[in-house]
Amino acid sequence: MNVKKLIASVLLSVVLPGAAMAAQASFAVSGVTVNLIDLDTTDGVTPSITFNTEYGYAGYTIRHLPGYNDYISGGTNFGAVHNSSQWAIADASVGTRSLSLGVQTLQANVTAELSARSDTLFTLSKNTLAIFSVPYTVSLTKSSKEFLDTSFKFSAGVPGSYFDSDYTFRRGQVSSTLFGEIYTGSSAGEGSLNLLATIYTSTSGTPPIPEPGTYAMLLAGLGVIGWRLRQRNATSV
Repeated sequence: MNVKKLIASVLLSVVLPGAAMAAQASFAVSGVTVNLIDLDTTDGVTPSITFNTEYGYAGYTIRHLPGYNDYISGGTNFGAVHNSSQWAIADASVGTRSLSLGVQTLQANVTAELSARSDTLFTLSKNTLAIFSVPYTVSLTKSSKEFLDTSFKFSAGVPGSYFDSDYTFRRGQVSSTLFGEIYTGSSAGEGSLNLLATIYTSTSGTPPIPEPGTYAMLLAGLGVIGWRLRQRNATSV
């Protein structure tokens, strides 16, 4: 074997195993539909829901192991962020009651974490049942040596009525719709609608450790919503 062929064979043996490690994941919610039902047709009130203040965040962190400080990250409060590197391609976006995440790893020993959340405050008329419909699409592809986990949290509530649903996806392609409902009594209710999606993927053979920023984002969002609701309830008394 000549020198050129020997060098080529060595390069292929080094590069191809890493390049073959490619996980792909995407998750999207295009919007939220609300159907209202009048629980008391004698009160003279037409069922209504008014969406008020909105909060959002979308971001990503991509690491190349084993160096813990060898990473790239980005984020935005509303809008979209994109990164294309030798390690992975990542997209994250958040809009009005909508969010989207997508990632494709390109090498071995890479972990990626993407997250997006949308929080909306609203006012629901009295004696009203609100049924929330959330259409979503998820697509996951990986090999047996890779770790891939996608989760989605969908919740809404007003004083006295609340639902909180968690879903986890690890393989396959699904397009479906999730549902949840809340109701008010003899007075209108101030509430919040919350959507949170995350994607964790790793081509190192071990699950990635969620970034502290993800927990901070979740806690900060819940804290803001709770504070706003307390302020509104105190004002209405």
